[in-house]
Amino acid sequence: FHPRVLWRGETSGLAEMELPVLPWLASLLYRVLGPHEQILRALSAGLSCAGLLAFARLARRLLEPAGVLAAVALFAVNPLLFGIAGSIQPEPLMLLLSILAADALLRYADDPAPRRLLAAAGWIAAAVLAKSPAAHLGLLTAWLVLRREGRGAFRAPHVWAAGAVALAPPLLWMAYAHGHYTATGLSLGVSNETHLISWDVLGSTGTGVRGNVLAGWREVLGWSGAALCAAALLRPGRAREVAGAWYASALALYALAADTSGDEWAFYYHAISVAPAALLMGAGVDALLARRGRIARG
Repeated sequence: FHPRVLWRGETSGLAEMELPVLPWLASLLYRVLGPHEQILRALSAGLSCAGLLAFARLARRLLEPAGVLAAVALFAVNPLLFGIAGSIQPEPLMLLLSILAADALLRYADDPAPRRLLAAAGWIAAAVLAKSPAAHLGLLTAWLVLRREGRGAFRAPHVWAAGAVALAPPLLWMAYAHGHYTATGLSLGVSNETHLISWDVLGSTGTGVRGNVLAGWREVLGWSGAALCAAALLRPGRAREVAGAWYASALALYALAADTSGDEWAFYYHAISVAPAALLMGAGVDALLARRGRIARG
C-alpha cells in the first residue's frame, strides 16, 4: 500500500500507480531467493501462460474446433503479447483477469443468475486494479446485461450491486493512490499526464487518432487478421456478436484515451484488443469453412 520509486528527488518516493501486485509478490520472493530481476520476468511469463490457457477455454465456449485452434494459435503468436510476456509490466496480469472476467460474463449470459454477474464484476474490479485499461470491460458488461435483461436491468438490484462491486475497489484505490501524488508529485502516468481525447488531439495534427489506427493495425490485425475478421461477417452467430462487442469496447477506450493510447510509446495499450480480435479471426475461419462446406454440398 506504499509503493515507492527510486527517482524520488527530495520526497519520500511514494508514487501514484496501479495496485502493485506484481512488485509485492516479487518482494516476497526476493526474501527467499534474493533480489533478482528475473523473478519479476518469470512472474509475467507465468501469468502470460495462464492467460493463454484461460483464452483457450474461452475460445472453446464460443467457436468450433477449427476456429478454436486458429484463435488460440493467433493469440499465442501475437507479437505484442509475445513481447510483453517477459516484461516487468502489469499487462499479463491485467489480460489474464480480463479474460477470466469475459468468461464469467459469458456464463452469466448463459444463466443470468445474480451470483454469476457479481462474480464477473469481481473479476473486472481485479483487472482494473491491475491496470486501468481493463475498464473497457464495463462496456461489454453493459451490452451483455442490456441484451439479457432489457430495460429491466435498470430496476434490478443485482445489476446495481454488480456495478458497485466492479467500480468501488478501483475507485477507492485511485483515490488513495492519488494522495501519494498530492504529497510527492510522483505518478506512473495517472495524474501527471493528459489521457482523454480533446479538440487538440482531433483538430491539430490528428496524431492520437492516426497512432491508434496504426498501432491497432500493426500490433493486432494486419492484412490477414483483417481479412479473417471480415470473413466473420459472413456467418451470424454468438461468437461474432460477443467478440465484436468486446473488440468495440476496446476501440471505445482507445478513442476516449486517444491522447495516450495513440502515442508511439503506448503500443502496449493495444494488448486489450488482442483477445477479442483473435476470437473474431477464429470466427472468420469457422465461417470460411462453413461456406466451403455449403459450396461443396451444393
